[in-house]
Amino acid sequence: MFKFFVLVFACFLFVIKMEAQYRLQNHFDVGKTKSSNGFYLSNSSYFDYTLKNTTFKIGARVDLIEQTSFNRFFSGLDILVNQKFPLKKMELNLSVEYFMNLYSQWITENNGAILGILKTKHFEWLAGLHFRNIHFNKIENELNFNNRNIYELWNLVYGIKYNLKPIDSKWNIGIGITNKDYFVINQASNPMIYLDGKYKIKSQLTLFAEMWLLKAGVMNISANYYGLFLRAGVLWNIK
Repeated sequence: MFKFFVLVFACFLFVIKMEAQYRLQNHFDVGKTKSSNGFYLSNSSYFDYTLKNTTFKIGARVDLIEQTSFNRFFSGLDILVNQKFPLKKMELNLSVEYFMNLYSQWITENNGAILGILKTKHFEWLAGLHFRNIHFNKIENELNFNNRNIYELWNLVYGIKYNLKPIDSKWNIGIGITNKDYFVINQASNPMIYLDGKYKIKSQLTLFAEMWLLKAGVMNISANYYGLFLRAGVLWNIK
């Protein structure tokens, strides 16, 4: 299925000849969780194609350092279509997203989401619905088990972020809480807390950095520390 989306996206870029904007994003994640068996390092790259108020985005993730015994080098694919609606003193974005995680030769996770993001002068609000399919690639042969799919339907996606300065400022610092990140949508009971910052070197080039704190069982009586990771990257507006 994801090959079909990639093919359609590539054909669209070649067919359309109108004025458009292009953007590249690349970032590294380094961190450690209770299930990572030590530190990990991954790299994600995204390409954005924007025509008027519609953006088509495709991204891929590779694991450069992964110390578990079932890691894969190419570990994720992300495809998103976003429609922007400029409003008075705010901006509304509606998105449809599909992303895939290749955890190992045994398990593939497919995710779909419908998202809405409202941006005001200092705040960003996220709300949406998420659908997940966990596919066990080899479980029939190894364990004689016929049910190869687990479905998680109607998972709530949410987030709120406060920016110290107006969103389009040359530099900014923000803090937020959400259950969504690149290639990750947690269950509603497990939000993540993050702190980020950006600095626009020039009109086409922006540097950014983030720190994410992961907790387990946040909505329970007691929450347990699960992990922490740092992210650093660059945004390049080509055109």
